[in-house]
Amino acid sequence: MDDQRAALEAVAAALRPLHKTLIDVTTVAWEQEHGRVAGPAALFQLLIQEPFFAWLRPMSGLMADIDERLDEPGAPDVAGVRARVEALITEGGHHFASRYLEILQNEPDVVMAHAQLRRALARLPGS
Repeated sequence: MDDQRAALEAVAAALRPLHKTLIDVTTVAWEQEHGRVAGPAALFQLLIQEPFFAWLRPMSGLMADIDERLDEPGAPDVAGVRARVEALITEGGHHFASRYLEILQNEPDVVMAHAQLRRALARLPGS
């Protein structure tokens, strides 16, 4: 269905700036302790290897999964995507959610990106 593809594309498009903003916020916090990141390649290495950035990896993995679904020919499988995203950003017991909710309270850019994600999620069928 084209509606499902459009809804999934909207979620993917909303996750990208949110993820980028979370990376930026986390990078600033990391730089306060360790000094300036030397550039994009150094930041990439930090993202994949540094424990300080590990909390972001569940979102990165979810984004990769959504992109894979969008790359499949035909109607993408949207089953469970909304529930997975909701669980990621709301479950307090999950390390991602606890950091995310803390940042959400303090960063206006994250609030705006979160609102965009919520609008996109509303277009997906429920779990």
